[in-house]
Order: sequence, then structure tokens, then C-alpha cells
Amino acid sequence: MSYQYSNGLCTEALRIMASNDKYESRLVRAFGEMGVSRNGDTSDEIWKEWKDLDKKYHEVSKKKYELAKGAELPDDLLRELEDLGQSLVYLCCNWIEYNSGQIGKGKLRKAS
Repeated sequence: MSYQYSNGLCTEALRIMASNDKYESRLVRAFGEMGVSRNGDTSDEIWKEWKDLDKKYHEVSKKKYELAKGAELPDDLLRELEDLGQSLVYLCCNWIEYNSGQIGKGKLRKAS
């Protein structure tokens, strides 16, 4: 995938996170959007951060769904979800900045 295309994934994830939909819905959709990305779409460091964040998101989501449906979520779990959303926004901004710098150097994708 090209740097430009994966920047589009980040831009869409940021758009989703900025929407007025329910927060948990935004998280599901934004993480799903970024899940399309592949290794090589950005720097190795940013990719590792993404994989760690994605893993953490799925762990917290699993905890959430293990609770009874309709039950009020504990404050610590709500904070974790909020932190994950903020971390995703930060990661997407770094991803776009790195990829845009590479595009500015005439590189359209990571060298194999």
C-alpha cells in the first residue's frame, strides 16, 4: 500500500473520531479503518506503536463485552477507552506527518 493511501486511512479514522456519534461506536469504526493498514505503510516505529495500540484496544474491548450488556461501565474502563481514542488520534497524526515527509522526498511507499 502506498504512503498516500495509508494516510487516507488515518484521515478517515480522524474524521470518525471527530464525529458526533457515540464514543464507543467511533472507536470501533476508527480502529476498524486503521485495521486495513499493513506493515510497510509507515515507519517501523509507528507500525509497532499501532500494533501495540490495536492489541490493547482489543483487550479492553473484550473486557467491556464480558460485562453484562446494559450494565454501566466502571470508571477505569471508561478512562481506558478514552485514553485509547486519544492515543489513536495522536498515532494517526504522527503517521500522517511521517508519511507526508516521505512523500515530500519523492518516496511513494516503503522500499522492500
